[in-house]
Amino acid sequence: MRASALILLILAFFAEDVCGQIRLQEWVATNVDGLLDEDGDSPDWMEIVNLNPSWQNLEGYGLSDKPGDPFRWVFPSVPLGPGRRVLVFASGKDRDFFINEKRTVIDAGALWRHWSGLQSPPLDWRQPNFDDQSWPEAPSGFGYGDGDDATVIQAPTVCLRHRFYLSAAELQEIRSAYFHADFDDGYAAWLNGVEIARVNLGAIGSLPDYDQLADREHEAELYRGAGPLNVWSIQDFTSVLQVGWNVLAAEVHNVAYLDDDLSFTPYLSFGLAVENPAPPHPDLFFPDRNLHANFGLDATGEDLLLTDPNGQPVDRVFVGPLPTGFSQGRKPVLSDELFFFEEPSPGLPNLHPGLPDFAPPVLASPPGGWVSSSVTVSLSTPSTQATIHYSLDGSEPTLQHPQYSGPILLSEEVSILRARAFENGLWPGSITTHTYLRNRQRSLPVWSLVTDPEHLWDWETGIYVLGPGASIFPPNFGANFWKDWERPMHVEFFETDGSLVLRQDTGVKIHGGWSRSNPQKSLRLMGRDGYGKEDIEYPFFGEEKVASFRRLLLRNSGNDWCQSHLRDGLMHELTQEVDLDVMAFRPSVVLLNGEYWGIHNIRERMDRFYVASHHNVDPDQIDLLEMDRGVVEGDTQHYDWMLNFIETHDMRLESNMDVVASMMEIDQFTTYNIFQIFFGNTDWPQNNIKYWRPRTAEGRWRWLMYDTDFGLGLEGRPENNDLHRAFAPPGGLFNPAWAFFLMRSLIVNDGFRIDFINRYSDYLNTWFKPEYTLPIAKFHMAAIGDEIKTHQRRWNFSIHKWTAEEEIILDFLKRRPAFAAQHLAQEFGLRDSLQLDLAIQPAGTGSIRLTGIEVDRPYQGQYFQNVPIRLTAVAMEGFAFDGWSDPTVPQEEEIQILPQGNYQITAKFRPVGSVLIHEINYNSEASADAGDWVELFNFSNQAQDLSGWELRDDLDSHRFVLPLGTVLRAGGYLVLCEDQALFQSQFPGVPVLGDWGFGLSGNGEQVRLFDDAGNLRDLVHYDDESPWPPEADGQGPTLELYQPWLNNDLGENWRASLAAHGTPGAKNSVTP
Repeated sequence: MRASALILLILAFFAEDVCGQIRLQEWVATNVDGLLDEDGDSPDWMEIVNLNPSWQNLEGYGLSDKPGDPFRWVFPSVPLGPGRRVLVFASGKDRDFFINEKRTVIDAGALWRHWSGLQSPPLDWRQPNFDDQSWPEAPSGFGYGDGDDATVIQAPTVCLRHRFYLSAAELQEIRSAYFHADFDDGYAAWLNGVEIARVNLGAIGSLPDYDQLADREHEAELYRGAGPLNVWSIQDFTSVLQVGWNVLAAEVHNVAYLDDDLSFTPYLSFGLAVENPAPPHPDLFFPDRNLHANFGLDATGEDLLLTDPNGQPVDRVFVGPLPTGFSQGRKPVLSDELFFFEEPSPGLPNLHPGLPDFAPPVLASPPGGWVSSSVTVSLSTPSTQATIHYSLDGSEPTLQHPQYSGPILLSEEVSILRARAFENGLWPGSITTHTYLRNRQRSLPVWSLVTDPEHLWDWETGIYVLGPGASIFPPNFGANFWKDWERPMHVEFFETDGSLVLRQDTGVKIHGGWSRSNPQKSLRLMGRDGYGKEDIEYPFFGEEKVASFRRLLLRNSGNDWCQSHLRDGLMHELTQEVDLDVMAFRPSVVLLNGEYWGIHNIRERMDRFYVASHHNVDPDQIDLLEMDRGVVEGDTQHYDWMLNFIETHDMRLESNMDVVASMMEIDQFTTYNIFQIFFGNTDWPQNNIKYWRPRTAEGRWRWLMYDTDFGLGLEGRPENNDLHRAFAPPGGLFNPAWAFFLMRSLIVNDGFRIDFINRYSDYLNTWFKPEYTLPIAKFHMAAIGDEIKTHQRRWNFSIHKWTAEEEIILDFLKRRPAFAAQHLAQEFGLRDSLQLDLAIQPAGTGSIRLTGIEVDRPYQGQYFQNVPIRLTAVAMEGFAFDGWSDPTVPQEEEIQILPQGNYQITAKFRPVGSVLIHEINYNSEASADAGDWVELFNFSNQAQDLSGWELRDDLDSHRFVLPLGTVLRAGGYLVLCEDQALFQSQFPGVPVLGDWGFGLSGNGEQVRLFDDAGNLRDLVHYDDESPWPPEADGQGPTLELYQPWLNNDLGENWRASLAAHGTPGAKNSVTP
């Protein structure tokens, strides 16, 4: 059963036998379905108990999982009474914040000075030094006198002030501050002149006009039993409160002048750490605030230390190995003996039965995998006192299951064998699970997922069924599969070649939104130490992608289930060339407890762990929001400030856009919107929107793309103008004001609007073109083509439905670009288009960057007249910008053009001072053996002093140092050889330096050039196989670089010399 951490501050004070010490009492290293912290997470936790006969304060005590760093985390002031406990979450969140009492200092009925006249009060009435003695004083609540008000007023606006005194000692004790209000209809509140709360009353930071009406209607709550009231946690309260007199000011406004109700009762409360705390106000909600260490517990085993402020050890235990669901700790009697508890008891004595250890694991021989026929499996365990029980249906083995007595014959097409050891006086051991697959391998990789059938199908506790609380209407809210339940799941992953590459115990949850009601559901796999490993480690998406996952999805394709079954994944694949945060995609087949369960798409999950692995940030130090500022991680403070800035400033000004650009990645935001609009995702952005930032001073917001199932023609058509929805006035369920607020606010800026038009045009000319999108789409359709027939049959769908959806997608991708260009012209009033042609001279020496793309070869695209286009020349390493072909534009790297018709321009580059490896002879023809030699070429316009430079091969010990006075003229060649006598026998008269004292490999190796300071200046890793010309391996020709500006470490840029034995000391024979 889950419990809130708020219980800790109540239950943490149950008494224990007092025996004169502070010690570690209980801990959990994998908290799955247990205690929740204030963020709704379920981190590890540790419990400390005071066994002294008097109050103790833990301030300065150290808690650590590293013996060499006993003060890794340090307690704040924590008063702890005799026999009482305090719990610390081992979450890594590092919060040394302890409160055990929320004391309401301004309650209902408190006396307030109030103003409710026809004229507005003086402008400075909210300030603490304002003289309010002429204002009448009366108790709260204030209102129209309809039975729930203590003070009756008849004005649509009431201004209030309450003065209270804080001594220096009282101020020092305050750990947090909270404001609550029971109100009808809108209000704002200030503490010592600083705004602390606002609801339904204009923009944050603004001063409401006295006759201003509330934004919307809101009914008071307490009189109708709708409490407790929501809270405003007062930020930076330490800089707002002061010693002496303080003033809480507030104003309440009605929604209409003739509205028949107004009500306002404000509250102010402080969080304290005190002895003998009192319970909180029953009508007010307070957020939990708990202690969080800056480390987590390793369920596989580690030390845990408690140290007093003087550095003296107080307690030390070894944690684990600790399975999921178990706690470890001591029984109430004073003893150092540790026990494992099946039922953790945070805040209470450990009275549940505890056992000292677990039975040993079971070994299976042979292990699971693909087998050609039936297989006989033997089971064993190292303990002679243990018995083994096993199951063949996925059930967790119990003593009621068959006892192992000899080898087990498995002959099914899919056989699931689970085994477990049992021993008196010990908890049952870990479950060993093996899947044996016979005969046919598949075109897709295969998952075998195994869990006790009750975890899936039990009516009360199974996560895959409706359960007793389900609505009869789809998507069956209240069903078991809507609950955030986690169950253990054993997973095995077989590659397409039949190899078993992953075997691991994980957790599993049902994942997704409305698609949860589909017969085939999406699954979320959870790595945890308590299951054996914290991460799921395998490169599911290729060696170059992320290969370690805290969470992994097996997705049913969402709203595209059993239609194309790949829309979302395909759209993510089509974004690979741009800067977007997307979910990797790979289709797979799932066997659930041995039963064929169809195609599930392997996907990353968009959470804090995704952000950490893709952006190298701390997962505990991010803000991650969804929808209209719903908090997933962190808080909304930075985002709220950004929205308020945009709402209250003129975004036509570039100076204001610069401020916004410091808070959000505008280019990434624009690309994200363009792709969603082009795909025609109709279930966005009113749904399926997440955005994040690192919680640093420079952290900027980025947007995450996920759940795009409704794109590519699932509901929309290629001709639909989805761009219009982004800029049209908001309204209705599918276009709420908040959804496109940023886009509508920023588009008024000329620079943003021009960049949006050009970036969209860039993509229409590249990544949205059918020549790019159709091959990718057809590749992924072909990848599931063999398996989709079986999948559709499993879920009672026709294969014809799938082929029809294929055609819809392909048609969308073919026709969408032309319509998208029309929509762009229509929405921005663009009349005439133009053709832009770009080129690089010489080829391969640089690139041209446009708004959203960078091109390094001849490029042709369609753009709009009267829309300025920014071009930036980017030189390749070893080259410098040398001007534009159009003499009428500034001859600078970055220019802005405004063509009125078709336009052509070339970016020109020139070599800069550099010496490179230009020709290699690593294996001479036997009849013309010149030994090994290398030619250097200076392709700059200046002579280069090579004194002290070194030529090396793979081994640093193989080095040839060029002698003092070696100078290579501009455009000149220099030959370095293994053996001067051999070289000159074939090339008399060609200047050469040698001898090296080593040779080059005939099988390929590195040739490296270092300057006299030891800096690597050039490197060629040649080979004797394609793409390197194999003719250079003993057949006579040498390796010649085709053009000096090409990357000389790529085999495709080399040719076999046309001259019989190369051209040492001269221009390469293959160079035009």
